[in-house]
Amino acid sequence: MTSSLLERTRRARLAVLLAALAGVAGYALWERLEPVLGRTPFEGRWELAHGVVVERVSTLAPPVTLLVARVPRGAGLRLRAVLLSSDRADLDLVGPAARRAGALVAINGDYHRLTGSFCLGAPFSTLVDGGEPRVVGAPFSYACALWLDRDGAPRIGRFDLGAALRLPSGRTLPVQVDVETGDDLLITRPPVGAWRADGFAALPLERTGPAAFRVAGPPATDLRGPALLRRGGLDAALLDDAPAGATLTLQRTGADADRVWLALGTGPRLLEAGEVAAVLGAPESTGWTARVARTAVGLTPTHVVLATTYQLPRHGLSLVDLARALAALGCTDAVNLDGGPSSTFWAGGRVLNGDEGDDQGAAVGTALMVLPPVAGEVGVR
Repeated sequence: MTSSLLERTRRARLAVLLAALAGVAGYALWERLEPVLGRTPFEGRWELAHGVVVERVSTLAPPVTLLVARVPRGAGLRLRAVLLSSDRADLDLVGPAARRAGALVAINGDYHRLTGSFCLGAPFSTLVDGGEPRVVGAPFSYACALWLDRDGAPRIGRFDLGAALRLPSGRTLPVQVDVETGDDLLITRPPVGAWRADGFAALPLERTGPAAFRVAGPPATDLRGPALLRRGGLDAALLDDAPAGATLTLQRTGADADRVWLALGTGPRLLEAGEVAAVLGAPESTGWTARVARTAVGLTPTHVVLATTYQLPRHGLSLVDLARALAALGCTDAVNLDGGPSSTFWAGGRVLNGDEGDDQGAAVGTALMVLPPVAGEVGVR
């Protein structure tokens, strides 16, 4: 009887050992077959120009595989926060825009509106590119961005930037720009064709310069271009200050108005001083905890790190796991960008985290691009 028990124990142990060996062998075989089958578009390590390195990185705690670009600080490399559809409220493709810009690497940018609005494709939060605010405003208490000052120093966090229209009388009207939050909105990227903004009264505008607008006519319901929108109606004082033909000038306001060179991101923050950000402890939505495709930017003392998951089954992450993975890569601070089907990593003329052979990427609202150094232009410090 004892002999029989020992034999059964030995057989059970052997079965467990064989199952473990089969699992290891199967995983190793799958890792080798994935590229051949076209399931993993990129693996290994790729050295681009100016010290930029792209590689597939796996961490153990948590068990995560990411596609990562390490962008050296202090090498003169430039970052751009690009509205992919620059003049109209719409989405566009990452790949063609990255090629036109001469980018080394590009990833998708911020959350953006998809349907049911006159700001289709617009980011949810402030976007500054080359010192020029293109979107101003944020509806979320947890808003957090990647931003560079005019000396090229990268930061992740909040900053103080607002906007106002200066009227001919000298009075200023605080506005939010190309977002749908607040009572006074300046829409510089209107939809294609005729449009209207229900719930707002509208003053049609014509753009006459980078920060200048001419009042194109009396208040209107149907619009075909830029407009000043006011919730609840245009009062007599405003109409007296902004008659047809008057010039309105867009000004930056806030303590950081003259400092911000680049800004992109709604958030939430992922890492702060090397620790998982406290905001992740109280998830705002199930989207924070769901295991879906992700995109993020992190900072180390020596590099800016761009990271995405692969668009493959079982590669999705929660935000907490994404934060922990970036910490394992040496990041001290990090911010979440748009995820899900938007997650796109483009380099070397093709998308590396999606279908093999894809050279275009997702249609999204914005992209973050890494550009070669140019003398006299702001580079990442």
